[in-house]
Order: sequence, then structure tokens, then C-alpha cells
Amino acid sequence: MDPGWLALARMVWFPLSPRLIVQFRAPDFDTRAHGLPAEADALASFVNAQVTLQAERWIIEHPDDAADL
Repeated sequence: MDPGWLALARMVWFPLSPRLIVQFRAPDFDTRAHGLPAEADALASFVNAQVTLQAERWIIEHPDDAADL
């Protein structure tokens, strides 16, 4: 994957725990116009759902997991 996507992204989320995310977004990005929850807990739940739905695509395995196979 080309790392340039990060510089071009309008919003980036880094989930830290089930109830905590770090969010970086462009100052003019309108979260409501994009249908995103405004309340912090609701947004964290939304992000967790997105991570879950895309987990197969993005979470491959940890190198230490090979020992368990």
C-alpha cells in the first residue's frame, strides 16, 4: 500500500481501545455532512464497527502467531 494515502486523507482514526480513538481530520471536514456521530462514545462505537467489518482486509496476523499454528 502506498503510504501517501495518509497525507491525502480527510480523516484518519486510530483506535486505541473499544471506547477510545484518536481522530485526525481536515479542519473543514464536516462530520455531520458525512453522517458520522457527533457524540464521542457513539463515534467510538461507529469506528469499532468499521474496524470489525474490515478486519479481514486489514488485520493479517502477528509474526508471533506463526508459532501457534
